[in-house]
Parts: sequence; structure tokens; C-alpha cells
Amino acid sequence: DHFFSSDEWTTDESSSSESRETKSMEENQKHHQEQQESWKQQQSSSEEQRRSEKTQRSSEEQRRRSSQQESQESQQPSSGSESREVSEDILEQDAEELRRRLKRPIRVRYVRGRVKRIEAEKDDPEWSVNIKRGPLQML
Repeated sequence: DHFFSSDEWTTDESSSSESRETKSMEENQKHHQEQQESWKQQQSSSEEQRRSEKTQRSSEEQRRRSSQQESQESQQPSSGSESREVSEDILEQDAEELRRRLKRPIRVRYVRGRVKRIEAEKDDPEWSVNIKRGPLQML
């Protein structure tokens, strides 16, 4: 029979405690790694789902555009020159409308060389006022 001295007992107890702490730390690290892997898998799954949804929306958008294009083509005249003439007329009408809107007057208030206020007619669209504002800000 061997009896341990208090020094030997303490040493054995501390090594046992260290062993338990090491195992506990290893378990914590393993658990932490598992959590990280789980989180990465969830992130990856979410990313794949977002990509899939984006691809699906893109495909739906392409089908919709294709359908609209086919519908427009079926409504256009069969002759290519006639459709160009119609298209040019529409573009000319749009351009004339843009010119008419941009020719509308505005009132500008400058204070110390800076534009402080721009007043436009009530029915002058915001885009028209903003286009006029650009060059004025550069003065």
C-alpha cells in the first residue's frame, strides 16, 4: 500500500483538473467549429436560394420581354420601310414634346453667385426643371 503525500495528491489532482479543462476546451472548440460550419452551410444555402430566385426572376423577365416583343412585332406593319417611318414619326413627336417642355421659362434667384431658388410653371415636369437646373448651377 502506498499513501500519497499531500504534494503528490495535489499534483495528481491538478493534472486531473488540467485534463478535464483540456477536454472541456477541446469540446468547446469542437462545438464552436461545428457551429461555424453550420452557420457557413446556412449562409451557403441562403446564397444559393438568392441566386436561384434571381435566375428565376431573370428568366421570367426574359420571357415577358420576349412575349412583349412578339406582340409588338405582330402589331407592326409587315414592310420594314413602313415601320421605320412610323418609328421616326414617333421619335420626332417625342423630340418635339421635349423641345416644347424645355423651352418653358423659369425664374432663378441668385444670392452671392449661387442658385438659391428656381421657380417654374406648375405644369412644367420635374425632369425639365432639373435639366435646366444643371447649367445654372455651373454659372
